[in-house]
Amino acid sequence: NARPDLYYKLVTGIDGQTPELLPVYDTMNNWYKSFDDGFINENRTLIRLNALLMPLTAGSYFGNLVLVCFAGTLAQAYLFKAVTGVFSLNPLLVFALLNLWPSELFWSSALMKEPMLMAGLALTMGSIIHLKTKKNPCAFFVFVPGFLLILFSKFYIGLALMVPFMAIFITPLKATVRKSLCISLLFLALIPVLILLWGKLVPERDIPTLIAAKKNAFANVAEATNAGSAFHIPELKPDLTSLIKLAPSGVINALFRPFPQDADSLMEWAAVFENGLFLGIIAFLIYRMNRNSPWKAWSFNLIIFGLLVMALGGITVNISGALVRYKMPVIPYLAFAFYALTLKEDEPKIR
Repeated sequence: NARPDLYYKLVTGIDGQTPELLPVYDTMNNWYKSFDDGFINENRTLIRLNALLMPLTAGSYFGNLVLVCFAGTLAQAYLFKAVTGVFSLNPLLVFALLNLWPSELFWSSALMKEPMLMAGLALTMGSIIHLKTKKNPCAFFVFVPGFLLILFSKFYIGLALMVPFMAIFITPLKATVRKSLCISLLFLALIPVLILLWGKLVPERDIPTLIAAKKNAFANVAEATNAGSAFHIPELKPDLTSLIKLAPSGVINALFRPFPQDADSLMEWAAVFENGLFLGIIAFLIYRMNRNSPWKAWSFNLIIFGLLVMALGGITVNISGALVRYKMPVIPYLAFAFYALTLKEDEPKIR
C-alpha cells in the first residue's frame, strides 16, 4: 500500500528510525555499511536520491542514472564556462584535460555516486573561480550545494578539498612563485595539526584510527573475494606518524598501479595505458612549466588536493582495479593544474 508518510521519512531522514521503516532498511543490501567511518553514510544518500527520482522514471534505476549523469554534464559545462570565461585558455585543451580521461568517462557514467561527486567538484571549482576572480557573491549559492554534493557522495574528498582551497583565497592572484608555494605549504602543514586537534576533541572519530580501520577492512574484502589485482600495503598503525610515513607510498600506488607486469585483463591494461598517458602528459607539462604563470596559487593547491586524495586511496585500497575508481576524481584537476603552470604571464587575462 502507498504510504506517502513513510516515503517522506525515508527520503528526508526526518524521523527515519520509526519502527515501520526498520523492516524496510533490513531488506536493503547497502543501507548498513560493512565499514562505518562514523561520518556520512554515502550509501544512504544514494538510496534516498534513487527514492526521490523513482516517481520521475517509473522506478527505473538506469533512468535515475541518466538523470544524474545529465545533471553532472550541466555541472561540467558550468565549470568549463567558468574556466574559459575568466581566463584566456585554449578551450579544446581545457575540455580534453577536464573531461576525456578514460576512467573518468567510464566511472562517471557507470554508477550514481561518481556523477554526483564529479558534479559536486565541478560546481565547487567553478564557483571558487567566480568568487576569487569576479568577487561574485551569487557564486556562493553554487558553492554550497556543490560542496554538499561532495561531502554526501565521498566525504573524505570534501575534507581533502577544504584546506588547499582556503589557501587559494589567501593567495593574491599575482603572487610570486615563492609566495604562492610558501602559502600552499603552510596550509599543507596545518593539516596534521588539524588532525591532532580533531583527535583530541572527538577521540572516538580519530582520523588516523578510522583510516587504519578502513585499510584493514579493505584488505579483508580483498582476501575474502580473492581479488586478482590485490597488492600488499605495509601495516598502517592508528597514529599520525604512521599515516605520514606511508603517504608517499600511497601516492606511488595511486600513480603507477597496476604495473604492466601485474596486468592480466583488458580492464587492467586499460588502467596501465591511462597511467602511462597521464604520467607522460604530466612530464611534458613539467618540462614546459613557466615560473611566471599567473595560475600558480590555483595549480599548487590543486596539486596538493590531488596528492592528498591519491595518498589516502593508495594506503587504504589494496586492489588495483578499485584504486582506479578512487583516484579518478582528481586526475582531471591534476592534469589541468600542471597545464596551467605552463602558461605565460600575459596569456590568461581576467576579462
